[in-house]
This record gives sequence, C-alpha cells and structure tokens, in this order.
Amino acid sequence: MDDVTRAAAGIKATEERLARVGPVAGRATSGDGEVVVEVSPGGGLREVRIGPDALRMNTDALAREILALARRAERVAGGQLHHAVSGVLGRTAQEELVALGIERAEDEGDDEAGPLLRRPL
Repeated sequence: MDDVTRAAAGIKATEERLARVGPVAGRATSGDGEVVVEVSPGGGLREVRIGPDALRMNTDALAREILALARRAERVAGGQLHHAVSGVLGRTAQEELVALGIERAEDEGDDEAGPLLRRPL
C-alpha cells in the first residue's frame, strides 16, 4: 500500500470512528450548576449558560469563572478527541494534535466545581 492510499484509508477510518462517537465536545460546570461552558476541541465556544445566581456575581469574578470552565472543558474535549481517534491515528498524528494545543486529558469530569462557584457544604 503506498503512502497516499494509506493516508486515505486513515482519513476514512477516522471519519467513520468520529461518526460513531458523535460530536466531540467538552463541558464543564460550576459546582453550583449556575455556569456551564461547552467547547469544541481546540477551545471554540459552543455554548455558555449562566444562571440567575451567577448573574449576581461581580462581573470580573464571573468572567474568570467562565474562562476557568472553558479551559477545563477544552481539556475534556481534547481528551475525548484523543480517545476517539487513538485507534486510527498513529502516534505521530496524535503528537501533532498535542502540538496544536489539543491535549490529552486525564479523566476530566463534567461535575468538577469551578474555582469560584462551589456547592455549599
């Protein structure tokens, strides 16, 4: 199999795997559930939801919370993308994702509290 055929087969396999997995996105939620951020791999915002209690926060603090959640969601999305393509992309291609800023994540969950909005104990 020549390089072009091998590359085409890899692209097709990647497309098929991503189609089975569905949309790859990361989501992070503040501890009280008032702020939810969803991003694509690479950090493109897909959704930001802000509840009424969060709107009572200082605007600078709310902005910091949104940015922190977006960074966490980006790590989640990157981890999902790596997981989705790990079976079809070689190590070099996966390293290229990291070089582009799409990092592997270690079990980042959706239920982690953000730095400012935490559930009361």
